[in-house]
Amino acid sequence: MNITATASDRSGVTGTFSISVNPILVSAIVVNGKEEMTAGDTQTLTAAITPNNAANKDFTWSSSDGAIATVDMSGVVNAVKVGNVNITATASDGSGVTGTFSINVSEEVLSGRELPLDIVIWPNPSSDLVHVDLGQTLLSLPFAMIASDGKTMLEGILNNQTTLDLSAFDRGLYFLRVQKGYAYSFYKIVRQ
Repeated sequence: MNITATASDRSGVTGTFSISVNPILVSAIVVNGKEEMTAGDTQTLTAAITPNNAANKDFTWSSSDGAIATVDMSGVVNAVKVGNVNITATASDGSGVTGTFSINVSEEVLSGRELPLDIVIWPNPSSDLVHVDLGQTLLSLPFAMIASDGKTMLEGILNNQTTLDLSAFDRGLYFLRVQKGYAYSFYKIVRQ
């Protein structure tokens, strides 16, 4: 921008001074949301721009791994599969400033239709071996032992009477998921 001063004595003399006005750039972006999601969930992240008087407060969203979670331009995150992913907001003013938010996606534990089964599990709690009795003869069903964080610890087939070894598991709460077609049944098992 040029500022010109003109003499008022009719001499026509002028003086010009050049001023550069630099826009106020973004200095920081803080992203907020839930750090834990399960596969299939959605959430909307928000981003706070600093300073408040930044000339251009626009930013774009991106995901470090779209196979784990995607994000659209409105900040809506879709959790796809188990894993860790970083969602980043990048300032559009050329400052290069970014704000990153880490999300852990775990397996969806309680889903599907309820499968009514007369299953007996003993002892429960247990420190090592757990016996599972399906209560029906000639029945084999897929199962998964799932930790409270959604991680699958063990998979296999349950027969009429099956013994599961939990001795290598950490102490805590686990879910025994029994599946028949698209229906599921969940049972809590405590590892002492």
